[in-house]
Amino acid sequence: MLEPEFPPELLDLLELHALSRTPAATAAVVKTIARVRIGGHALPKVWASRPRRNWECFGREHIPAQALVTAIDADSLRDHEFSCELTARPRHARFRVVGDWSEATAEGGQKFVYRDSGDGPVVVLLHGFPDTPHGWDAIAGALVAAGYRAIRPWLRGYHPATVSGRKYDALTIAQDPVLLLDALGIERAVLIGHDWGAAVTWGAAAVAPERWRAIVPIAIPHTSLLPRDPKTLWGARHFAGFKMPWAERMTRMNDFHYIDSLYSRWAPTWSGPDRDACVANYKECVRDPIALKGSIDYYRALSPKPPRELHKVPQLRGLVVGGTDDLVPPHLFGKSAERMADGSRSLIVENAGHWPHREGEELFTRTLIEFLADTQ
Repeated sequence: MLEPEFPPELLDLLELHALSRTPAATAAVVKTIARVRIGGHALPKVWASRPRRNWECFGREHIPAQALVTAIDADSLRDHEFSCELTARPRHARFRVVGDWSEATAEGGQKFVYRDSGDGPVVVLLHGFPDTPHGWDAIAGALVAAGYRAIRPWLRGYHPATVSGRKYDALTIAQDPVLLLDALGIERAVLIGHDWGAAVTWGAAAVAPERWRAIVPIAIPHTSLLPRDPKTLWGARHFAGFKMPWAERMTRMNDFHYIDSLYSRWAPTWSGPDRDACVANYKECVRDPIALKGSIDYYRALSPKPPRELHKVPQLRGLVVGGTDDLVPPHLFGKSAERMADGSRSLIVENAGHWPHREGEELFTRTLIEFLADTQ
């Protein structure tokens, strides 16, 4: 039995994809049977032979057919960084498990912080403003129970570790989900996004349609359909306010009272502990000035003229979701779906504001799982 010490020999033993995961047990593909040691402590191991020609994590045939799998207690991996470069994969990716979150670094240095649970077809869930990945927890749990793998990243800028100096213009943020898939070695996924996450979803579908099996934009119809009448512009006045140099100071005043006012204005009938937790999680996030600036920089970088590459409605299957009490007229969600590929549809949640997936969570989750089943 080999007993390599951490970290040099470990780099040759552990296959990258496993270390981007944080379920109760983290699976690691190894080249040989070995007792792995981290910080002088041997990890528990359970060996099983899994002959697989093509691991979904890379979609390439560079993993040995008779790969050996060890189940490692996730707690043993916390706060340790692993790095590996496989000769069959030109990209150099790094993974780290920190508490309940995982970190992955894409080629070029962009870091992602995310939660990853379940096994099966991949579903990526992007939060919006003012929100955090915590808002997806119940929906992600339902997806996992239905046989999907749910990945919930922080939008770039909302977590200090993700701030990289890259811009927040529409084309650049559209590349972020693609970089996330690259960092995790995933070829294709379903992309779901709310608010700014929806804008990123529309953009990612336009610039890299081959990477997405389907998309689910929430609360934002396609940009080509957004109205520009006085009523809509007044309702979206925060877009102008966040471009001001004092935006951070304004947002922080009176314990982020401005965020409370946005929730009240955008989702006037939503109340209860789920809504309160949503507000509290975002406030906690932006108490870090780096995260506050990052979340506002999306607005500062927004141009009134979308890039030409994003003009056309992506020809992918889509479930376009909206509420009847949001700023955007609900018929625009249906019109967006009509312009997408066959099999697309819309879901309008009655009496819901800007968080239709949370305000009507049971209906949204049931409809989403039905849509995903039809997408396989």
